[in-house]
Amino acid sequence: MAPGPIGMGRPVLLALLVPATLALLAPFWLLASQLASDPSAREIVAHRPMTALLLGGGLIVLLAIFAVPLASLARSILQRRHVTIDGGFVHMTVTGLAGSGSWVEPISAYRGLSRRVRSSHSGVMQELVLVHPRRARSVVVRSAPQISQEQVDFLAHAFNLAEIPSR
Repeated sequence: MAPGPIGMGRPVLLALLVPATLALLAPFWLLASQLASDPSAREIVAHRPMTALLLGGGLIVLLAIFAVPLASLARSILQRRHVTIDGGFVHMTVTGLAGSGSWVEPISAYRGLSRRVRSSHSGVMQELVLVHPRRARSVVVRSAPQISQEQVDFLAHAFNLAEIPSR
């Protein structure tokens, strides 16, 4: 379970970050096109190599701040998870741009059930999570605006796991 916006939060965040990143990269593109077409601009950079290093460093920092998280966000939006719980096992299949993968884990490997609250601009949601020692294998079993204690008790009994407090 990756922390982050729920519902339409991720696509909206992506729609806001792409134009912002492009706007911040525009001066670097203009400078590169000027250097490619104007010999006097190249001569200025040749006489002041520290300026070129600072510009290159600025581009690297900009890419680290915006492009890397943007790529991760786009990958998470395009990734699909299919979870099946049956016969005492949790089956997970993940498909995305980089291919697909799957794993199977016995329910007995999970620590318990935890109720977590997530909030966004869309509102507050409660999630009932099967908690695994490896965070990547934790699974949201139920998500709703309100999860009753009876539902938690029912699923804890069905999975033969205890309810554990959320962190």
